[in-house]
Amino acid sequence: MSSIFLNKFFTKLDSLRKTLFGLMAINNFFWKLINKSGINQYNSSNSSLTKHKQELLDDLKRDGIAIARVEDFSEDLFFDLTSYKEQRKIYSKKDKNKEYLHYYLGGSHHRDPPQEFDNFNPLVEFSVNSDLLNIINSYFRMFCRLIYLEINETKVLNTDSLARASQNFHRDPGVRGCIKVFVYLNDVEEGGGAFTYIRQTHTLGKYKDLFNRRFSGVGSTYPNEVELKNNIDEKNIFKVYGQAGTVIIADTTGIHKGGLSTKKSREMTTSVFYPPGEFHKSRLIFNFNFNELNLSVKQIFALRDF
Repeated sequence: MSSIFLNKFFTKLDSLRKTLFGLMAINNFFWKLINKSGINQYNSSNSSLTKHKQELLDDLKRDGIAIARVEDFSEDLFFDLTSYKEQRKIYSKKDKNKEYLHYYLGGSHHRDPPQEFDNFNPLVEFSVNSDLLNIINSYFRMFCRLIYLEINETKVLNTDSLARASQNFHRDPGVRGCIKVFVYLNDVEEGGGAFTYIRQTHTLGKYKDLFNRRFSGVGSTYPNEVELKNNIDEKNIFKVYGQAGTVIIADTTGIHKGGLSTKKSREMTTSVFYPPGEFHKSRLIFNFNFNELNLSVKQIFALRDF
């Protein structure tokens, strides 16, 4: 039996497995069953929000996206994030599928080996900030997991360059949402690769069934842009321009794009969160001692399985 045949067989088998999971997970009973630990922990926790954080959650629920500042979560952390980015530049690499990006951390959750961290670095610290987790957990109504981290910089392209991959509008896979938290590490203006989101196309939005997302599996759903414009009110297309330190919290199963820089590069961090029962699992390995950090239950839950 040839290796080509075996590869095709296992690829189809894996695709079938993901499809079956997605079909089962849309059932409320099954969804609650596979997320039982996260739901129970959330229901027994104190996830209270300040007035401003509640407003961010309300924006996220209504539109699928909320905009904040790093200082809303930690006064001093932005400097630490930029310093960490500079430290990571020696590890710069490219991905053949997204040649317009320089990766200083990460590159592909699905193709890369697990990410190992020997210390509680600033990006991990920001990602499990208690207030940030309260917003994300309240959106999912369960404790969630941090599954992937990334720092990248866009490459400046000619204005006539064709958009590629995630530079085009798409939906990320996920049964009932995927939260990505982005931090701009430099000012992002027109031509600077701004993250762009179509409001109300998320899990809770009125356009949630437009160009349906994949329930699970690798890869995204890319709608036809002409059909998209014919079905979406232009006022719902939100280009996120902002100063360094801008935080974007978005359900990226909603339609979005970004990274097409024609005037100036964009530097950005990405933190990815899914419910614990989702098909997508964490590939983060932490080699530091959790007991020395005085972390809360929700923070430990986000970082690792109990």
